[in-house]
Amino acid sequence: QMELIQPNEEPSIWREHLEQFGEGIHHISFNVKGMQKTISVCEDWGMKLLQRGEYRGANGRYAFMDALDSLKV
Repeated sequence: QMELIQPNEEPSIWREHLEQFGEGIHHISFNVKGMQKTISVCEDWGMKLLQRGEYRGANGRYAFMDALDSLKV
């Protein structure tokens, strides 16, 4: 799945990224089993949890990890 985002002028994480880094990849995603365990492992690798939440009536979950130093995204 590929998601192309063109932010408008309103404040958003996508607008911030565009202004700070210019055009390019904002994030990559993975389907994982064991969300909390995966977050913990990423934190052990030095990634900071930036945001997490649920969508689709709590049937889906996401977590944005700061992997700029290690993965450049």
